[in-house]
Amino acid sequence: MRLTVTSCLATILFVIPSVPTAADLESCIQRLPGEWPACLEEFDRKAIGAEELRRLDTLVAEDPEKTLSFLDLLESTIRRGDPTLEDDPERHAELLDQQAEANRLLGNAERSAELALAALEADSGTRALVWWSVDGNRKWTAALDLTGERHERAARVLLELGRKPEARTLLTTALRLGAGGDAEALWAASGGGPVEGLDVKSQPIHATPWFPRLPRALVPLVEGEPFVLDEARGSVLILDFWASWCEPCLKELPALGQLYESEKDHGLQVVLINMGEAPGRALRFARNLGLTMPVGIYGEALEDAFDVATLPTMIVADREGRVRARWDGYGEGNETRVAALARRLLGTEAHDPGEQLGRTLRGGARLHVDWARTASGDVDGLAVVRPDGAGAPGMLIALAGRRLLSYDWRGVVAGTVDRPHGAGLLRGGDLDGNGRDVLFSFRPGGTHISRLDLEQGKHEEIQSPAPLLDLAVSPPGDTGSGSLFLATVSGLQRMTASGEATVVPGVLEPTGLAAFARPGGSGMAVISRNEGLCTLNPADTEEIHCTGGSQGWKVVAGISGSGVGGVPGGAAAVAGRFLGGKEGEVAAITSSGQLVILDIETGQERFRARMRGLRALAAGDLDGDGVDELALAVEGHVLVLAARPPMAADGESGAEIREK
Repeated sequence: MRLTVTSCLATILFVIPSVPTAADLESCIQRLPGEWPACLEEFDRKAIGAEELRRLDTLVAEDPEKTLSFLDLLESTIRRGDPTLEDDPERHAELLDQQAEANRLLGNAERSAELALAALEADSGTRALVWWSVDGNRKWTAALDLTGERHERAARVLLELGRKPEARTLLTTALRLGAGGDAEALWAASGGGPVEGLDVKSQPIHATPWFPRLPRALVPLVEGEPFVLDEARGSVLILDFWASWCEPCLKELPALGQLYESEKDHGLQVVLINMGEAPGRALRFARNLGLTMPVGIYGEALEDAFDVATLPTMIVADREGRVRARWDGYGEGNETRVAALARRLLGTEAHDPGEQLGRTLRGGARLHVDWARTASGDVDGLAVVRPDGAGAPGMLIALAGRRLLSYDWRGVVAGTVDRPHGAGLLRGGDLDGNGRDVLFSFRPGGTHISRLDLEQGKHEEIQSPAPLLDLAVSPPGDTGSGSLFLATVSGLQRMTASGEATVVPGVLEPTGLAAFARPGGSGMAVISRNEGLCTLNPADTEEIHCTGGSQGWKVVAGISGSGVGGVPGGAAAVAGRFLGGKEGEVAAITSSGQLVILDIETGQERFRARMRGLRALAAGDLDGDGVDELALAVEGHVLVLAARPPMAADGESGAEIREK
């Protein structure tokens, strides 16, 4: 089971004393310069953060001279009351940025460049994913995205000074981390061309219109090896169910034979599936009609797959193995309709890409949209679970609007349940030790946990001892059962299957959880506001090891003991075997709405796409082929991405690795 983490983060509100806001700062600038010092004395300097400074962009553009004077005074005021301005790199860099832009607008290009480069040195605005081994050793750090336009601002003034190589170096970094808009325009103005590390040509990502897929079934042939339906991808396939005693069948078969002979060299396959007659008789009858297509025999597998009750029945599937049309029974002109559809699907105009939701930037040849569905509302949570046990195909669960939907590996809706009260994020795992996953849902900040029974369409409410921030399922140990671990505002809690909760000592202010595999058992990774990343043994919670680190992380567990990762607040991540890496990959939704996939072993970036409206992701082997699919919630759509067969190796240099 892969832990699903969504990007819908908790917002916990506390009552705090009133402090001056960005609007107050703007009103201060509007006063006469002689009144500024007294006005600034009213502020708590530490309350003037990067966000407040960022909102002064409009004033810088409208009156750069006046705003620059105010910013210079603000800097000296902050340093007087809070001399360690550099201890808040983001605030320091934003102040330098505003001063740089004001100087640029005033024509002081050299001073502007000096300040802009100093801002980058203070804080590049780069968010990164950090990966640790299960023993707590840091393995690598890889850049995910940028929080602002610091690189673009510096590049703009460098270009104005004619320092093109320096500007292009900054823009290369920005573009490789998914910057668009201004960065792309500045790149074109500096000479354009391919960006090192990115695909020469990006690929669009579409919500491809959904059609049911051909099932996994064998068609026994009278001559030759069985025909495997879902291996017919790449060809347009027609299945014709017939019998020699069926008069309407005899009207269709000759026309179908003519269509096959004219289009077989263009990718058309036709299988004639006889219903209820002796194999030898069926083959002789077809050959006497001059038909050269393979002849199959209807059996139990095809009965389960298609449930044919009327003859003739025709099914047409496209090159992607999707059923595009089915005719049950004969209708005048069916032969013409079938031929027209087959020829359209064989042609280039057959593909309807659907709504474009984004574009790939790196590794576009590695993944494709396996299927997409439009949900019944915004999708808040996703999870891949195995309700039928290990080795069975997975189910994709989505919280969409007022419903909880389950999809099978082909994208077919297998069931719906009314959305439980307080449902939001989804977590799953084998809690009972029976090999079958259990699904839980909760909302950050809430106190209700729903245990969902998808088979019976029911849910059971469990009360959390305190408002929740995160939840994880520890795998079964020697006792044969697992536990729920809860990150709450009152500390880390462990809950048994009966609902009894106990406090886990030693981990204060937990904000994120993930269960991971380790040699000899399992572990639990915890992000703590006071201790950073901590790992503990679910069987003995007194075994706690903390490595320290950022307080704003979320946590993701690797697979097969490959470690754990920390992603910055606003991001979300899952791990799986998507692209054939030795230890798998970690996929992250960044705070700027990009999808980034990194190799767990090395941190090398293998895929990046810019997409609008990314909300959640999940990973798991939906179709049982040993390779995980990656599910995304994008603007009311559920998309499933899968590796392109054969897996592409584009030889790219990979992510910007800053530490290893």
